[in-house]
Amino acid sequence: MLQKKDTILKIGSHFMFKKSKTKPKLPSEAKCCGCSACYASCPAKAISMVADKEGFLQPHIDKKLCIGCGKCENACPVLHQNPSRKPIEVFASRAKDEETLVGSSSGGIFTLLAKKTIANGGVVFGAAWEYPSCKVRHIAATTYTDLDMLRGSKYLQSEMGNIFQEVKLALQSNREVLFSGCPCQIAGLKKYLGDDNANLLTVDIICHGAPSPLAWNAFLKQRENESGEKVSKVISRRYCSWVNFKLSLQFQSPEKIYSKSYPENSFLVGFLQNYFLRKCCHQCSFRKLRSGSDITIGDAWGFEKQIPDFNDDKGISTTIINTTKGKNAFSQILDDIQKYDISFEETCNSNPTLLGNYKKTWRRKKFFTLIKKMDFDSVISKLNSSGFFRKCHLLLWWLKRLIINREVNKLW
Repeated sequence: MLQKKDTILKIGSHFMFKKSKTKPKLPSEAKCCGCSACYASCPAKAISMVADKEGFLQPHIDKKLCIGCGKCENACPVLHQNPSRKPIEVFASRAKDEETLVGSSSGGIFTLLAKKTIANGGVVFGAAWEYPSCKVRHIAATTYTDLDMLRGSKYLQSEMGNIFQEVKLALQSNREVLFSGCPCQIAGLKKYLGDDNANLLTVDIICHGAPSPLAWNAFLKQRENESGEKVSKVISRRYCSWVNFKLSLQFQSPEKIYSKSYPENSFLVGFLQNYFLRKCCHQCSFRKLRSGSDITIGDAWGFEKQIPDFNDDKGISTTIINTTKGKNAFSQILDDIQKYDISFEETCNSNPTLLGNYKKTWRRKKFFTLIKKMDFDSVISKLNSSGFFRKCHLLLWWLKRLIINREVNKLW
């Protein structure tokens, strides 16, 4: 029998049934990770990524264009989460080459993997600063010159644009592809592509969380008002101390530079104290190695004291090998690195966000209220003025470290 909302179309002597369109049920703004897999998967181009009131990109569905195919729902990594995993191997490692090491945020492992991909005629996809907007976007790199734009930390969630489609085309051309990004972006890409491809190597980072573009723009605006010039370049965690890392801004006049380390840098303070992370980052669906990546990299905090050869403040990578493909890729750069075996338990102790989330506090809501009325530095100063809060924050951090061992054991 026909349902009440079904319609009948007559074409010549034939009849066709066309079901009414229903809006896809994508995650709420609080749960959406902004990976853009739904946007890339839509055959009707009915989805656009639009900034919400906090500056985060969210999918917007045009009901007039939507054909109700459900491909966006099927590609959503939040709706279809992967199970937690146990890594194959874990290392503290870094590049032997001095320039590669000091020009990287940690130990330069991504750079070595990327160079190997380019040398084989492949394509590397990763996050790069875009000017003059000072936004972060994913781009493709096929030369060592292009690759330099992908190096270094970017304290923003990159905009994906049509990059998933570009990855698919590169794989269809039988080219090697290295795709780097946040765990949610790796998960989104893999859901979009469907079947795994032998030519695709995915590398994600140990992610603290995605800070608000609105917060970043407010920070930039204050720095530009102080200097009287627009920012021409952003440099973060490159060619500086690994432990006391900096976020630097270069203005149109070369002699004008803003360069401050944490905790003097107000943006880093707000970011590391979780005042303006994306809502879903407080309930992340991709902790415990759920992204599906082949390799996970991040800072190997604490190991510079345990490994004398590495104790020179130039950076060390925690390198987590998750798959056989990742192990094979890592084996190809062994001649260019120094490495030491470490346990996953030790790694989680130095990087708690591998397993758990930062709790959302009232200060997050307060930040987005105050930023409408005050300049960025004043908001951070007001939120961070309580000495009692600082002590509580430190106490909670230590308590979290004490339960890491129990959480690791729960993974398997």
